Amino acid sequence: MSLEGKKILVTGASGFIGSHLIRRLIKENAEVYCIDRNRIKLEEPDIKSYQIDLRNYDELKKIISDINPDIIFHLAALTNPSRDINLVKDMFEVNLQGTINLLLATKDINYDLFIYTNTSELYGDENKPPFKEDMKPKTMSPYSASKISAEVYCDLFLELFNKPITIFRLPIVYGPSQKGNMFIPDLMNSIKENKEFVMTKGEQARDFIYIDDIIEAFILSCKKENIKGIYNLGSGKEIKLKEIINILKEYINLKVKFDKPYRENEIWHYYLDISKTKKELNWKPKIELKEGLKRTLNWWKNNG
Repeated sequence: MSLEGKKILVTGASGFIGSHLIRRLIKENAEVYCIDRNRIKLEEPDIKSYQIDLRNYDELKKIISDINPDIIFHLAALTNPSRDINLVKDMFEVNLQGTINLLLATKDINYDLFIYTNTSELYGDENKPPFKEDMKPKTMSPYSASKISAEVYCDLFLELFNKPITIFRLPIVYGPSQKGNMFIPDLMNSIKENKEFVMTKGEQARDFIYIDDIIEAFILSCKKENIKGIYNLGSGKEIKLKEIINILKEYINLKVKFDKPYRENEIWHYYLDISKTKKELNWKPKIELKEGLKRTLNWWKNNG
């Protein structure tokens, strides 16, 4: 199925994943609409953007009715994985209430696909990797609690109204232009500023996936029929954070200090079982970590 002329709505359009997705949708000749609570700065003149907060249901409903989208990518979220209980209220309002508002606003739209992105942190510290879609979620932070709750409502709308809703659970996504308080962009920023990078001993292992592989999975899902339910999107393997440092040292002189304390309730091992996604979506990641880090590093050298 071609995406040419399809009306595609992207929430969280100014974010890392959203901005990469928009560029790909333009190449697919889709008609792109963007929603973000921040002012959206886009180079592409043909994109229609709306600066609104998903918590504002009435305004959201009106815009959705005007757009009448064929495909919805719900990427907008407040992302902060810290265990700070003071985040509960904001996480509830933005991640859960915002998602419910979007589901309600699109309920009467005969769309082709609604994609909700979730975090693989929801697998918690009790499930043993590789994490599979049918494992019981475990809340580890206000962030994961809000994302799990929002996923439950997505599943509810899928079941009650037979809506074509797909849930993608993502590990650590990285790549060019990524900013924010996360391991790889923090590391890249230290490299850019020639500063010593302070981290833990790096024994915790994670599943890293390059942004282009995520975007490819998104596009494939739009072109498939009957893609519903929960899918893991990851590399299917884990690597310790200290190994990221070793890879980058092949390219640059990197100054690192390993004396930061680990988080309370640290998850030591996590990577995703992607067999279901490979089979049903006919997708698999193509960019190996070493190549992805090289591309990311080159972007930061020239643009960061």
